[in-house]
Amino acid sequence: MSDAPAPQTTAGSASVAVEGDLTGSQVGIGGKVVQIQADGFATVLFVDGVEAARAERRPLSRSVQARRSLAALGRERELTRLADAVDAGEPVQVYGPSGIGKTTLLLHATGRGTLGATTAVPEGTVLLSARGLPTEEVLQEVFLATYQVPGLHLPAQAERRGLLAALRVLVVLDDLDCSADELADLVHALPHCVVVAASGRMSLTGGCTVGLRGLPQAAALTLFQDALGRPLTEEESTQAEQAWLETDGHPGRLGLVAAYLREAAEHGIPPEVPPADGLPLLIPKLVAWLGTAAAGLLRHLAVAGDSEWGTSLVTALPDGTDAAVEELVRARLLVRNEARLRLAEGVAAGLGENPDGSALPAVAEAVADWLASTAPGDAAAEAEVVTALVRRAADAGLDSLVTRLARAGAPRLMLGLRWRAWGRLLEAGLHAARRSGMRDDEAYFTHESGIRALCLGDVAKATALLSAAATLGVRGGDALRDLLHAPAPKGPGQTVLQQPSPPASPPPTSPSGPWHHGLLTGKALLAAAGAVAVAAFGFTAFGGEGTPPAGTRPSAGPLTDGDTPQSTPPTRTALSHGPGSDDKGGGTGHNSSSHKGSDPSTAESDLWRDFPFGGRHIGTTVHADGFRYDVIGALVNHDSSGLPQLLLTTTVRNELTGPSSRRLEYTPVLQQGGRRTASVTSISSASQDGRQATFTFPLYQGFRWEDARLEFPAYADDVTTLPLVPGANGGSLVAHDPYEVVAGGTLRNTWMELTVIGGQYRTDVALDSPYNVAPKLRSGRASLLLTFSVKILDAPPGGVGLRPQDFDVVQPDGTRLTFETGSDFGGYAKGLDPGQRYIAVQVAPAAGTYTLYLTYASQGADAGGGPEDSLTFTVRK
Repeated sequence: MSDAPAPQTTAGSASVAVEGDLTGSQVGIGGKVVQIQADGFATVLFVDGVEAARAERRPLSRSVQARRSLAALGRERELTRLADAVDAGEPVQVYGPSGIGKTTLLLHATGRGTLGATTAVPEGTVLLSARGLPTEEVLQEVFLATYQVPGLHLPAQAERRGLLAALRVLVVLDDLDCSADELADLVHALPHCVVVAASGRMSLTGGCTVGLRGLPQAAALTLFQDALGRPLTEEESTQAEQAWLETDGHPGRLGLVAAYLREAAEHGIPPEVPPADGLPLLIPKLVAWLGTAAAGLLRHLAVAGDSEWGTSLVTALPDGTDAAVEELVRARLLVRNEARLRLAEGVAAGLGENPDGSALPAVAEAVADWLASTAPGDAAAEAEVVTALVRRAADAGLDSLVTRLARAGAPRLMLGLRWRAWGRLLEAGLHAARRSGMRDDEAYFTHESGIRALCLGDVAKATALLSAAATLGVRGGDALRDLLHAPAPKGPGQTVLQQPSPPASPPPTSPSGPWHHGLLTGKALLAAAGAVAVAAFGFTAFGGEGTPPAGTRPSAGPLTDGDTPQSTPPTRTALSHGPGSDDKGGGTGHNSSSHKGSDPSTAESDLWRDFPFGGRHIGTTVHADGFRYDVIGALVNHDSSGLPQLLLTTTVRNELTGPSSRRLEYTPVLQQGGRRTASVTSISSASQDGRQATFTFPLYQGFRWEDARLEFPAYADDVTTLPLVPGANGGSLVAHDPYEVVAGGTLRNTWMELTVIGGQYRTDVALDSPYNVAPKLRSGRASLLLTFSVKILDAPPGGVGLRPQDFDVVQPDGTRLTFETGSDFGGYAKGLDPGQRYIAVQVAPAAGTYTLYLTYASQGADAGGGPEDSLTFTVRK
């Protein structure tokens, strides 16, 4: 993982001193910039629609060179399979237990510069560590590795994803730990990239999986010899073979046994290979032979469990000398991965608990001192260690230690863009401060939690936290009482509230620049947050609460024909259907003139005086893009600026079999007065159980209920349209009803047995996998996906393989097609069960009887898999 760039200083701000003083340091995401003030509290600056920074592409190399020479011993087959999958443009997951050699394989493969040389990823290779990062922060790291932005002002999440979608890069992610849904979302966010991920467990569907097992004997003996540091004697060769059997060829465990045999011989103890269940007993023996400094450093590292440390932080610990590190690496108790260090498998558990907790305070104090004098980018790389120590200190009841670590780490993790870890530190610090009655710390953590909530768009939570911070004495609290009922802002670029006092640092640009003239510091921001909250929660629509903020119209201009509406990140809590709705208009009382803006007598209010406000009950179901939309009703009222808007209340369900939830990539479009306007939605994804969602559209003069149409997303040529008034002009609804696939049975050949589990047949979405959809259906086509499990019955020397192209389907009209996409499989072990697989193809839209053929299943050129096997299944409405 590349460290985040150090925060930049803008003109007029205090210079950033790496040794502790963060005054003036700032990071921007989208329209918000978080800046550290002179007193250590954060402030938020707002940016107008035109951002100050533009992202530019970084030049990338095709190869990524490791700092040390690496050889992927005994992994030739896996390297070939990895290269073939990358050449085919498939996502790949390399998986296996800790210490099995995943990182070595990736470093070796990317260092050769041959991965993807024949595929459409011409822009280079990116190799990153994803250890401990959520999916969105992984994508953020990919963005920072491929784009450069002045002043570390990142585009908003939606724009970042748009820029990532344009990449054609080989993205290699080491140590990625995420669910199948999250991995599918990550792959989907990089549609033109080839993603290779290394994980502890298999979670990829819709690509190639490469499972790493123990090394073959010859490679294991070479590794054993390297660990001993000399050629093997005859006796040692026998021991190496025995160790290979006892460890199942696991590289990390082999190295541990070799280190034990070497140390035992040096201490005059007859070396003996332990049995498999005796491997944990080697750790205390090796620790007993360590020097004093190395043993002390090992126990200090164990305080944070299996966390990964940077070498600069390790040397800041007591006993953290280079000599101690080298001794631990040589003893195979510490694993070095480039400039990172972590305890070897089983070492933390083998050392046992520290009963008196004596090591924890010393380590935590050393880390806090290091944090106080380090750059945010370096601190961000140590987020795993810092959060682990805070958790251990909280469990031990060391509240003062928790608050010290959290206060030192929180601003640096924020500036280093580790916002999930930032939130964990703020939460732990706040609990510790409340338990121990540390009022100043409680005020700090409450205030910073409010700033974080505001940056994440949770206005209600931000208002509550910033109000609580005011009662604890944070400056700016007096302004809250006077400004809570101030008018909501009219639009971007206008002064919202005057600050009660000047900011600690001058504005970063001149008044003519993109910054708001009325800057809102975090301490004065609680007043603004209150005002926004009053506007946001001032009415109820269909039993819900909240509207998009004043002046926020992501799609305020009309869309031209052919534009593809993209979903916009949610800005308020979802609106839900409730007793406040009816189909007679009038809605919730928000339609009265008293709600048409801050001054009903203005020309703007008069402009909308005769606008067709009111509500309609719709009660229609639409199937589009693999989702089911149960449209409940629509309401036209005023937003917080007094401008008209339409709120469409729905329940959205994911209809695709496989994922528990899917992202809403496209949202409905409203046709009004000859214009097409995209919506803002209150949710970004929907599950199979359904989620309530409100789609919000800004309205313009010329809107009429009778002429308004909703277009729902569909990849097919026929767009699903819905009139807002049933039976009105414009024709009937084009509904893409899902079909039922009745499929089951078994396909066999010499090498394997396939059991068909089920399938999906859609006309509104091109199925690419259970988790993804293809970019667009070809005109007049439907999509068929079949799911099956595989069991290897036997295997030739070259192993067996299965690809989507090894299947054909005969349609009801007699046309035979070869499957186009799906998950392939390769295996070498009898009885192996790789789990559920799938294949997909576009077919002519027709119900009826289909026949599935298994045509070929062997990788060996001279080892046929036997004759074709087939089964029939039915597609029906």
